[in-house]
Amino acid sequence: MHRQIPSMFIAIGLLVFAGACQSGSKGPQPVPAAGRDTVTVTMTQNGGQVRLSRGQTLLVQLPESTPRGLTWEMESMPDQSVLMPDGQRHVRSEEQAQYGSLLTSQELRFQAVGAGSTTLSLAYDRPGGGEATVESRFTLDVVVD
Repeated sequence: MHRQIPSMFIAIGLLVFAGACQSGSKGPQPVPAAGRDTVTVTMTQNGGQVRLSRGQTLLVQLPESTPRGLTWEMESMPDQSVLMPDGQRHVRSEEQAQYGSLLTSQELRFQAVGAGSTTLSLAYDRPGGGEATVESRFTLDVVVD
């Protein structure tokens, strides 16, 4: 009886460990197609304007080089009565993965929550590095109807 208890604990431990390994991050994930309620912008819209309807998602896809330790961060919070941050992730396209590219994209999601306008201001920098580490900026005027 005493030998069965440790074996049971080992079996349970292995099951928990296997589940944790499967749910862990495997690095940048492939990019799924955006839904029809999603408006996607890229670096080509830098300095421009986008119009959204209430309830739509704004998906900002910007290039990054993760080995350099740089990431896109908000310089200032947009007007949250108009546009709410809704998460971010780092993704790698199938082509980037196939060729072993170190370049990825950072996706930042925002929800259009109310009518109005606001400016989205992002800086590509080393987190905590301050103004001296900013390598690029992205700004976008957002109008929600």
